[in-house]
Amino acid sequence: MNNYFKLVMLTMVFGLFSASCSEDDKGDNVASYAGRYQLKKATLKTIDIGIKMDVDKDITPMIQDVLLNASPCNDQLKTIIELRADQFIYLSCEDEELIVKAGQWRENVSDHQLTLIFENADIWEGEPIDLNDVTVKDNAITGTSNSVSIEKKWLANIIEIPAQVPDNITVTFSLQMIAR
Repeated sequence: MNNYFKLVMLTMVFGLFSASCSEDDKGDNVASYAGRYQLKKATLKTIDIGIKMDVDKDITPMIQDVLLNASPCNDQLKTIIELRADQFIYLSCEDEELIVKAGQWRENVSDHQLTLIFENADIWEGEPIDLNDVTVKDNAITGTSNSVSIEKKWLANIIEIPAQVPDNITVTFSLQMIAR
């Protein structure tokens, strides 16, 4: 799998891991989404190739592979995203003390929005990523990304895209994470 595509997918995963508080936890609006999470489901929602298309394609296995490759783990089911109270993002491995710093996160609890700012070019070189409509229910966090531009060739294994489409495609995705 190409490194650029892995980084794009990893960025998507980080997005959802960024959201982890209950609606009752709005008190001080500081680090209310902090916690440890694992990917439960990732779905490619839309692709915009001049015409916006609903896709609704499961990309969970792909995201899990990206997480495994970027984390210090040997088992994708043990890969953890840590959103720390100091608002730094780390990848770690369940039952181990190895960690990899990934960037920072910011929140807007009243708007149900999380912003991810990656500082490591190996993870993401684009603009900050926003997750919108973040909800917490039954120990799971869900959210939908803002539009993210990726090269169409990275979608080749997911969906067929006509050759005449421009090289950059705008996509949205949703993520569901479970608290660990």
